[in-house]
Amino acid sequence: MWDSTNKKVITSNPKNPRVVPIAVFDVEEYQHRKVNSDRTPCSAAGIGGQCVKIVNILGFFVLDQPSSGSVRGYLYSDPGLFVAGPPAIQDGASFLHVVQLIR
Repeated sequence: MWDSTNKKVITSNPKNPRVVPIAVFDVEEYQHRKVNSDRTPCSAAGIGGQCVKIVNILGFFVLDQPSSGSVRGYLYSDPGLFVAGPPAIQDGASFLHVVQLIR
C-alpha cells in the first residue's frame, strides 16, 4: 500500500512487484557524446550503441494494472543497499521491461 502521509510504501515483502526502480541518467553527458559521436565507454566494453551514465535510481510505486499503455503511480526516494564494486548480473537478468513516464 502507499502511505500518502509519509510518502512511502508500506509492505511486508521487500521484493514487492509493484515497486519498480527507474534509472536517472546524465542527460548533458549523453547529449555531448551523441553530438560528438563519442562511443568510447561503449566501444571499450565491446558494446554497440549509445551508453549512458546512471546518476541515481528512483523508486516508482505502481498504483494499479497498466491500461491502454498507461501506468499510474508515485515516484519516491527509496534508499537502497550500497554494494561497492561492479554489479553481479545473473544470466536471467535483462532490461526487457520499459517504464515510460508521460506528462
